[in-house]
Amino acid sequence: MTIFFGTALLFCVGYWLVVAFYAGRILADSWIWLFFGLLSGLNLLAAWSDQHEWKQAPLWLITSVHTATLALFAVMTAAAVLVLSGLHTEAVENPDYIVVLGSELKPDGTISKTMKKRLDGAIVLSDRYPQAELILSGGQTRPGLLTEAEAMADYLRYNGVSASRMILEPDSRSTYENVRNSCGLIEEFRRAASSESRGRRAGSAPAKRILSAEARPVKLVIVSSDFHLFRAVHMAKKQTGELVYGAAAPSDPVLFLHALCRESAALLKDKFLGRL
Repeated sequence: MTIFFGTALLFCVGYWLVVAFYAGRILADSWIWLFFGLLSGLNLLAAWSDQHEWKQAPLWLITSVHTATLALFAVMTAAAVLVLSGLHTEAVENPDYIVVLGSELKPDGTISKTMKKRLDGAIVLSDRYPQAELILSGGQTRPGLLTEAEAMADYLRYNGVSASRMILEPDSRSTYENVRNSCGLIEEFRRAASSESRGRRAGSAPAKRILSAEARPVKLVIVSSDFHLFRAVHMAKKQTGELVYGAAAPSDPVLFLHALCRESAALLKDKFLGRL
């Protein structure tokens, strides 16, 4: 136990430093590595106490600490396996909508590397499926900046995607709101298939309605980072009865473990809240 928790302590603190150095700042959610490092340190102390009888803690306390920590690690590992199962892009033919999930803008209001990779993936899909409309979902990152949806629309227009194909969803502040609001727009379009879209559009051209008056399942592709896709797709499947597919944008290899750990925690939280 001493070797295991000692190694875990060094790894957690070391990777926290790597993340901070690589990102150029201490990320708001990087505290999770310090938390696991502290947890490993407590277990290391308990294991060391168990090996030194003159400073031995009560056996029930040592056992409880080890059991709780190992149970937490097991639950996080199980959640991580689920996240990893959704890393791939699913095959789809002729989707009706391409839903692009936003990511936090940089402090100067420009798009991040994460958002750029998602948008580049969306451009590939929009060229492959010219009949599909794009729903750009993301609210305001900071006061005074564009919304994520507006920043995405600017990037897509600059790269040749017609503004008439874009539907902006500028109110969401989380993955759950991204999915809920985007699915809500699609439901509005279903109810008003032959009328003008009630979503905010990036261009002034009349809305091109994808759906016919007859009821049929809608095909939508959610574009997001690979580590984010499992949760987003399964949220959408719970929100709507439509056919939901995922398209994975590559994530940063250095920060992937950090993203995986954070996403595993978010998956457990959303499952607890009944969102999955």
